[in-house]
Amino acid sequence: MNEFFVNIAEENLLKIRNSVSESLNYDEFICDDEHGIDQRDIIEFLEKNSFIETDKDPEVFYLTNDTYDILDEGNIYTEIFELLDSENDEDYDDESNFGYNDTKLELSDGELNELVAKNKSEKIQRKVAGYITFILILIVVGVISYYLKGSKESNGLDENLLKEIKNQLDKIDLREYKK
Repeated sequence: MNEFFVNIAEENLLKIRNSVSESLNYDEFICDDEHGIDQRDIIEFLEKNSFIETDKDPEVFYLTNDTYDILDEGNIYTEIFELLDSENDEDYDDESNFGYNDTKLELSDGELNELVAKNKSEKIQRKVAGYITFILILIVVGVISYYLKGSKESNGLDENLLKEIKNQLDKIDLREYKK
């Protein structure tokens, strides 16, 4: 999102510079709804970092003298990107944002070995589960294909062959096998 924000901010500064009055009304600022960048965010960032300022009308914005210099040097993109990046770094450094606790977690060798063993065990369990799932899928596909193939063959058997098989089965004396 930083890149989109920087591009939009740069476009707005260039739009102010290239306008006849060298100013821009609040409603004329370019935004990017698709990436969640609205006019208010752009304006707040540009004002906070002294790229733009207002005069009598708080809805009309002008470039600061420093911004003209940066634009003349052609470093505006880099300048905005660095400021935005440092602003984001400050947000992450602020412990209150995330309930950050800088105390280090110290584990004994035994606890560390337990965590390593637990991690290895979980990896092995995931692999075994993956293999079992793969094997079950192969079995299901095999059974389904066997029955589909078998149903095609049984439909293709002619009646004479079925009668012959029945006659052979009838000739077998089951009493001999019961002994």
